[in-house]
Amino acid sequence: MVDPATGELITTQLFVAVWGASNYTYAEAEMAECYGCAVLPARPRKPRDKAKVEAGVLLAQRWILAVLRQRTFYDLADLNSAMPGTT
Repeated sequence: MVDPATGELITTQLFVAVWGASNYTYAEAEMAECYGCAVLPARPRKPRDKAKVEAGVLLAQRWILAVLRQRTFYDLADLNSAMPGTT
């Protein structure tokens, strides 16, 4: 993202969650900061804990980040609405 007032680049994080039973994948930029909560990742070295999330992250890299890589965004709402699969 770019700060519209200064032109400074703002780094954002992409939050990716996968519902275990349905494999539904949800992604949103800077979600935790917006809602004032902490994201607790899966335990390290426990592949059964995070196999579906790893697949969801790969999906996000291929279908979200690759599509948006060359675009410029000035706020989170525009960034989130431009993600494929969102309305």
